Amino acid sequence: QGPAGQPGFYDFNPQPELAMLEAGKGYWIHVNEDTRVIIYSSNMGAASDATEIARPSDDDGWLLTLCARGGNSVDPANYIGVSPAATEGYDPGWDVPKPPPLTDGVRLSMQRPGWGEHAGAYAMDVRAAGQSNCWDIEVAAAPGTGEVEISWPGLNAEVPGDVRLLLEDLETGESVYMRTSSAYRFAVGPDGGVRHLRISTVGGAEALALSNISTREVAGGGTMLTYSLSQAADVTVEVMNIAGRLVKRFPARTVEGGSQETLVWNGISDRGSAVPSGRYIVRLTALAADGQTVQAIRPFSIAR
Repeated sequence: QGPAGQPGFYDFNPQPELAMLEAGKGYWIHVNEDTRVIIYSSNMGAASDATEIARPSDDDGWLLTLCARGGNSVDPANYIGVSPAATEGYDPGWDVPKPPPLTDGVRLSMQRPGWGEHAGAYAMDVRAAGQSNCWDIEVAAAPGTGEVEISWPGLNAEVPGDVRLLLEDLETGESVYMRTSSAYRFAVGPDGGVRHLRISTVGGAEALALSNISTREVAGGGTMLTYSLSQAADVTVEVMNIAGRLVKRFPARTVEGGSQETLVWNGISDRGSAVPSGRYIVRLTALAADGQTVQAIRPFSIAR
């Protein structure tokens, strides 16, 4: 399917046993062994001998949607996840092979080269729960695609809050902490190309957090800001007036985690003039080496 004038794409229900074939639509069916296919009318109900596949609940698994866009092409139905019912090998129903491309454009797939007769590209790849996992991802772009965007718009709704996911670009070494980013973008040359990414569940390290934030007036019409970080990060501090206009920006500096930090602002703007009395806002932005980022905002007053 696809909007008028745009290349088509495949879409599918990530719970295939619950999906129904709709009249007037084309379907790609993957069969990995000789079998007999029985198609039931929608008013007949499910077959009594249909195989049931346990799906992850909110308590024991998750499934994340990945979407690739480039030029006027989109590949929106790709899924990674974990479940206690899945294994590290090929699991029918959990692992869905990638259909052959409909048209030139952008195409995302999870690569599983070590699965023997099931080796290849996958549109859905679900791993065993209870351990660290990583998914090797290949993004192929046709000539003229330009910029490619990989997004995960439903992450906060689809993945439990204690699961930390890191996306790495294996060609450039760039990494993105997916919880605080909505997408990753990269450019491809005029001849197109293939980019290799990896998404990993990251454990052990504490989540980045700003805490113990406070401000107090100091003599001369300035303010003193104190804060703490849960782990080492680069911190940028910005002061804005009540309308949100930037008046002072302090360059980023590396701050170690676990200690109280202090920054004193003398009330002088980036233009070199003393700001008037009134209400202001300070915004702290921390960026950790693994791509995590967090912000905090606090109001304060200047009195002269």
